[in-house]
Amino acid sequence: MVTAELRLLGPPSLTTAGRPARLHSAKALALLAYLTLEAATPHSRAKLAGLLWGESPDAQARHSLRQVLYSLCRALGNLKDCLVLEEEAVVFEPHPDLRVDALEFLTLAAADSKDLNAWRRAAQLYRGMLLEGLELSGCPA
Repeated sequence: MVTAELRLLGPPSLTTAGRPARLHSAKALALLAYLTLEAATPHSRAKLAGLLWGESPDAQARHSLRQVLYSLCRALGNLKDCLVLEEEAVVFEPHPDLRVDALEFLTLAAADSKDLNAWRRAAQLYRGMLLEGLELSGCPA
């Protein structure tokens, strides 16, 4: 049973238990999107902090990253185990109770080209460009 949904195609959003999740900032959603699309790959905290807070001093950027990760863990609730937080790295582990439209779209698009139902479902999932409308201040990367 899906208990959370991350929509990345079109305007991004995270819902848990059928309700919009409360996130720390737009950067929290951007970080979750990045980790989800690059799942099962360890990402150094220094790299993530630099990506989203590159214009901030290192200590400030790492503090901001910790705050956002805390916000994501709270928002994910019982699915917080998706985020494996190591001392120097963060890894996203896919969970069957978290539906991610972009990943489902990619799976359907890669399916047998003769499967019309897969193409129909993929077309239904596509609501617009990836992370459409998401603006991140102070984030040149």
